Amino acid sequence: MRSRLRSTALALLAGGLVATRCLAAEDSIGSWVLTCPAEGPKDACQLRHRTWILPPGTGGPAVALEILRRGNRFVPAIALRGLSIQAALGGAMALQANTALGFDAAPQIDLLCGLEGTTVICAPRGADAADAASQLAGAHSVLVRARLGLPGGMSLPEQSRTLDLDRTKDAEARFASATPPSAVTQSLPGLDWRGYLERLLHGAGF
Repeated sequence: MRSRLRSTALALLAGGLVATRCLAAEDSIGSWVLTCPAEGPKDACQLRHRTWILPPGTGGPAVALEILRRGNRFVPAIALRGLSIQAALGGAMALQANTALGFDAAPQIDLLCGLEGTTVICAPRGADAADAASQLAGAHSVLVRARLGLPGGMSLPEQSRTLDLDRTKDAEARFASATPPSAVTQSLPGLDWRGYLERLLHGAGF
């Protein structure tokens, strides 16, 4: 009996240690939080604002202002994470989005939304991406406007709030050091819904 209890305790302890090692490590830099997996590829690192637009654990996906590394640029984006594959694919042709970012007193920059994996990413494109990256680095605040609607009644009610920005350049530098060059995406794939679905179907052999 004692031997069985000892074995059970050791198994629980080992499981707890494994779970602890698998937890993501968080690093706060000013108004930003850098999260990297304790084990696994570093391209899974995420840099988000400390204040959630919609926090996790509310029964739906989590929404946050994030910084994406695109080549040599750090581009601001609104990310909706935590969707199931079915919900992500179901929304691929039916997403209704109205999103924009405005830094300090500058005019707002409209964002275009699409899929990256099962994450909905709303980010500026083309010249707007370069402009947004430049403004982000030195801005003291950002006005976030977001309204997202997915099929099946899943939606993000319209949000309009101002977030303070602090030590953004330090956060970007830390993000760069945590992300290997091979993990850097040079463009914004997945923002074209039809292109994403075509790649998905091609990979499945259709």
